[in-house]
Amino acid sequence: MRKHISLDDVRCFVEVVRRGTFTAAADAMDMSIATFSRRVGLLEQALGFTLLLRSTRKVSLTQVGEHFYQECIEGIDSILTAKETIQTTLERPEGRLKVSILPGLTAVVPGVVQDLRRQYPQLTYEIELGGVASPIEHTGFDVSIRGGMQKDSKLIQKPLAEMRRILVASRSYLARAGRLKAPSDLLNHEIMGSGDETMWELRRDVEVQRVPVSAHFASNSTLLGVEIAAQGGGIAWVPCHIGVDKTIDAHDLERVLPQWELSPITLYALYESRVISARAKAFQDTLVRHMTHAVSSPILR
Repeated sequence: MRKHISLDDVRCFVEVVRRGTFTAAADAMDMSIATFSRRVGLLEQALGFTLLLRSTRKVSLTQVGEHFYQECIEGIDSILTAKETIQTTLERPEGRLKVSILPGLTAVVPGVVQDLRRQYPQLTYEIELGGVASPIEHTGFDVSIRGGMQKDSKLIQKPLAEMRRILVASRSYLARAGRLKAPSDLLNHEIMGSGDETMWELRRDVEVQRVPVSAHFASNSTLLGVEIAAQGGGIAWVPCHIGVDKTIDAHDLERVLPQWELSPITLYALYESRVISARAKAFQDTLVRHMTHAVSSPILR
């Protein structure tokens, strides 16, 4: 029965051949000479051959050792290079960040990317918009962000944060159509909805009201909804995030029914592996910070 061969033992063997002595090789790998010598001995025992001829001054290869060394050297270098690459990927945010996000976050992502660029200038970005039913199983994303648990997905799912949602409209629209006093007033206004939603659930503390809606304009992009609302198109919802005040001010909007919010949506991060890259973790951590710090926004007080 063939015995197990340790990759670390093979590396010790390659290192002693490269450096010429056990002392130099052990120092290079930060091991005691006794431990180092034992590892090489275990490798020879597992192979069933003597690889090195030892003397007090130097070591030399046997014929079998020479052949084994030539077979090992490129493989060991490739494995060590791969190990360094993986460690860099897991420990330092760099390279190309590929993310799939639900379109409801289009108003949030610019601020997230701005923060990331400031902290990690070596990152580059590829961000795609995907709906609830978008196929994300085999697309190679570092992370996908979705609203709610994806029941049919085989990916690893982790809840990240609650996405609070508020209603906004342009001042010109409200001056023309009238300001709202209660959720039921939505029935008499033009709505910028998303997808095929037919009901909005609004909350004020523990009070809940459900209002049927028929969107005059429907889009799964909140940013597009905000743009249409800014042109006087009606009432839209925006996710609460750290820069929501700037978004509202930049589009000359005002909050509608300021005591009420739409029911929040739980954001989930989806991964292909339990090993999460540093760049994916940096993105999700920054996104969560932007969402959870929204409570400090003056418009939400």
